[in-house]
Amino acid sequence: MSTYDSIEELSDIKYLQHRASTEVGSREHPTHLFEEVFDNALDEVLSGYATKVDVIIKNGICKITDNGRGFPVGIDPKTGIPFPVKACTKMHTSGKYNLDVKAYKKSAGTNGIGLTAVTALSDVMAIRSFRDGQCHEFSFQTNFEKGTIDYKILDPKPMEGKGTVVLFKPSAKIYKSTEFDIDFIKERIKLCRMLTNAEITLKINDEIIPIEADKDKVLNIFFDDVSDTIHKAECTVGDENVKIWFYYDFNKAEPRFKGAVNLLPIHVGTHIRYVKNVIPEVLSNFLPKNNKLTKTDMLIGLRCFVAIEVAEKEFVGQTKGELVTDD
Repeated sequence: MSTYDSIEELSDIKYLQHRASTEVGSREHPTHLFEEVFDNALDEVLSGYATKVDVIIKNGICKITDNGRGFPVGIDPKTGIPFPVKACTKMHTSGKYNLDVKAYKKSAGTNGIGLTAVTALSDVMAIRSFRDGQCHEFSFQTNFEKGTIDYKILDPKPMEGKGTVVLFKPSAKIYKSTEFDIDFIKERIKLCRMLTNAEITLKINDEIIPIEADKDKVLNIFFDDVSDTIHKAECTVGDENVKIWFYYDFNKAEPRFKGAVNLLPIHVGTHIRYVKNVIPEVLSNFLPKNNKLTKTDMLIGLRCFVAIEVAEKEFVGQTKGELVTDD
């Protein structure tokens, strides 16, 4: 029986290692760690600062590079800790929380947990930030016995260019398999290439993996037997954007919906409910006033993909399975 004396507070690192599945979805494989770092690179793309993202996986190490602004390397005035160290060792640390600066108009991440989880669940992790004519490097090593992170800060070196390099090696102490789901990674890259103009590449064990990304075939990612007659609609209000691709397959009654939120493949939530409501409303404008078709009738056979880019978003859980932002 527990007593008041048995209550213990876990550090962020120990919590992540003890309850990894809660924050990264599964201990089967480390693909979600890839997503956390990849999404940070995509945030630079969404904000208009990066045009290129490279993913390299070799010898169990994942390396993701973008040509964005470079990871902030300043010192937190409250703690005296460099921001990269704080972001990789302390949960709920993120530039997306500062509403005064607004470093990101739109982003995939929200919770400030991702990089800390990557560090806590990897044997080693490193960040190289290229900005202000210098290369700043921070390396991290996880002590699983103590539940702590050891880190080193290298002296800045003169170097031109801008961008961020993050590399990490998922730990076999956490994962049943340290192999990444390459098919999933390919699909994520393919979708991002279709929805942006960024150059995104994948290299596995020194081999460049070709990924076809025809922007006119985004529906083919999700649906079979795609119709030749595809309808597309787009609406932009301020910095927020909605794109809808759809067609009807009257051989199949049940409507199906797929979606993306700030380049994240999310198929459940507010954006899907919005489309289910707006398509019948639009179709009603073109039908006789005395028609007896219901909203359900107008969705029969519908195959639809909706991609939105929004500033304010809220998801269910760290793994972002559902968008729950208010309409």
